[in-house]
Amino acid sequence: METLERWARRLTWLLPVWGAVTIPATLTQQPDPDTDFAAYADYVTTTRFLVGHLVGSIGGTVLGILGIVGLAVILARTRVARAALAAATVAIVGSGLLLPVFGVAAFAQPAIGNAAQAGLAGAQQIDSDVYGPMTIAVGVSAAFVFTVGLAWLGIAVARSGHFPRWSGWLLSLAGPFIGLGFLVELAQPIGGLFLLVGGLGIAWLGPRAGNRQPSTPFQPARTE
Repeated sequence: METLERWARRLTWLLPVWGAVTIPATLTQQPDPDTDFAAYADYVTTTRFLVGHLVGSIGGTVLGILGIVGLAVILARTRVARAALAAATVAIVGSGLLLPVFGVAAFAQPAIGNAAQAGLAGAQQIDSDVYGPMTIAVGVSAAFVFTVGLAWLGIAVARSGHFPRWSGWLLSLAGPFIGLGFLVELAQPIGGLFLLVGGLGIAWLGPRAGNRQPSTPFQPARTE
């Protein structure tokens, strides 16, 4: 079982990597297609937009899921095992629901932007159809579930006695800043910074924290 814990600790290093790729991918926001569709078309056809979604959004989310799995494995032997596993499940579900929304942005939006730049009539209507009520409902629901899950997981980390408390609080703050940050400009890169620093505390300082529980054969601990 020691091999499982070593594997899990290596996976937690993906948490700060997730934060690192989130920051540049969310530094800028796209123009509103309803008020300035031409600027919107120019923005979504840039290489930066595509790379940001492929690496920062899609790739980052996949890395984040793996990091959350590793963290859940470690927390499964602490006093917050039950809460941590439930929180990790919610965070992973939210992350999974976000992936199709990111896929639409990465591939559909550039195609619509190219069509608009080529003078195709109805490009703006196509964009409105793509981002209709169903897409918006899935995206908002996914963001909410992700936010709750990551914030809850951060609280579990802070209460576990296995990691520095501040790393858990930063992970918890990263949840709403990243998940709901599209509502406030620059909130998401700040959330990425919280995730980067908190993730480093978990991956690097966690095993060296003075309040770490003694190493024992891997088994679920008594839950609160």
